[in-house]
Amino acid sequence: MRNILLTLGFLFLISPSCYADDVVVKDYYRTTFGNILKGSTQEQVKQILGEPKYFMADKNIDVWYYYFNIDSRLFVYFRNGKVIDVGNPTNKEG
Repeated sequence: MRNILLTLGFLFLISPSCYADDVVVKDYYRTTFGNILKGSTQEQVKQILGEPKYFMADKNIDVWYYYFNIDSRLFVYFRNGKVIDVGNPTNKEG
């Protein structure tokens, strides 16, 4: 039972539509193009990474998808136009 609860809690935490207002994995994310800081604006992210390949709006979260090559992807999550998280699905550390 405890394992089931831990698993459900983990799944809740990684779902982008379940972010609480102040949840951020870390204060910045280092890329080869520059650091993406928590709270950066969409314009600041564009200056560092350029235009996203794709974007999606899910409730109050915007997600920008960057594909640099077949092995290098980056997802930037925004709330109210500000970065709340950056994810690299090819990086097991998150």
